[in-house]
Amino acid sequence: MKDQFPVSIVVERRSYPGKPWMVDSWSAVGILPVEGDSRSLACTSIYRDEEKEQFLHEGYAVELFADEAESYYTNLTAAKPAIFVVGAE
Repeated sequence: MKDQFPVSIVVERRSYPGKPWMVDSWSAVGILPVEGDSRSLACTSIYRDEEKEQFLHEGYAVELFADEAESYYTNLTAAKPAIFVVGAE
């Protein structure tokens, strides 16, 4: 079984215009499979409005571990499946 899959991550920065006491929040809002095995890191703005901006981060991989298969199944069959993204600035 292949244990790594190339992906791009969609990250969203939400700002709060008119509320200077609030700090921007960041969250991963999507993950997209990628053909091939490109590991070149890139970041592109793909959407922007007054309150949020989304960025496509390319060159990443989902890493899977055989001993976690039951946890993956439980997550994927849940009402709201999720993925944990670890990144660095």
